[in-house]
Amino acid sequence: MSQLKTWAPIFRAALVVALLTALALTLAYQARAQVRIDVGGSYDAPFVARFFDAENDGTQTYRWTRDTSRIALDAQALTAPWTLQMRLNGFRPNRPARLTVEMNGAPVDTLTVTDGWDIYTLQGNGAADVWTGDNRLFCARIRLCRSAKSRAARTRANLAS
Repeated sequence: MSQLKTWAPIFRAALVVALLTALALTLAYQARAQVRIDVGGSYDAPFVARFFDAENDGTQTYRWTRDTSRIALDAQALTAPWTLQMRLNGFRPNRPARLTVEMNGAPVDTLTVTDGWDIYTLQGNGAADVWTGDNRLFCARIRLCRSAKSRAARTRANLAS
């Protein structure tokens, strides 16, 4: 019995440490992630697909979208609901650009993007892929006329869940 009394404080302390560790891990995973991608910046290559080459006008970096451009957030497992902020410039000589945004194949919204830089905010509920945790953001422009040189929107993205 005396041996049990000597081990009891150690077991109690170990139990307290285990419970505090479980609580800390639970709280750590409740923090909402924020992903910021400077599309056109030096480190965007792993995330972007089907954009034109990066450009720099001296004050900012950006890329022009193609017919369908994609931002892939592999294994980020962003929770729903999420908020997407995009800084866009829909320069076209004779009309605004129209841009359709999808997350993981589900439509989010269609935007009319005007000339000049502006911030567009979208909210969605599309969850990440269950098995991989991947989030795929698709930006597709709606063509009103066919032109090899037309570019829909200059893009920078910020996604928070």
